[in-house]
Amino acid sequence: MAEITLTSGYGTGLTPKQKTAFQRPYSTGSLVMNDGDSVRDASGDDRITFTDGGTLVLKDEAGNAGITLDTDQTTTFANHITSSAGLLVTSTTQLNGNCVIGNASSDTIGFYGATPVAQSSAYTATTQNARNADTATTAGALQDVVQTLIADLKATGILG
Repeated sequence: MAEITLTSGYGTGLTPKQKTAFQRPYSTGSLVMNDGDSVRDASGDDRITFTDGGTLVLKDEAGNAGITLDTDQTTTFANHITSSAGLLVTSTTQLNGNCVIGNASSDTIGFYGATPVAQSSAYTATTQNARNADTATTAGALQDVVQTLIADLKATGILG
């Protein structure tokens, strides 16, 4: 990794005035980083790395890539995204691989702007209620099952 040395435009080092300017907490200006350069923390560990292809890599304390910003405007997270305030996605989102929505039956989910609701009761062949299609021996009982299913799907926002 290249070490960065700040010099004046004449290559003779910084003047006392320039040194003072860099010590101020609100100095402004530009810093040019070359391919392969990195920004290190106080322990000397690389935290931000600039690659030959223009990618910017933010690393964790162990030096592992945590967030990668690519020149094609993709952002790659090495692990989970955690947010205590919620996560808002405002454009088309593609989920690849295994995807779980909700970690427990008590988690609430809403689609298309519907208020999130908890998972509905199970639709089984052994439960004696409006969800039991197996014991629906009349058209009216079967209608009750279908109406309950439609109401549950509407509550989540899947049906309008």
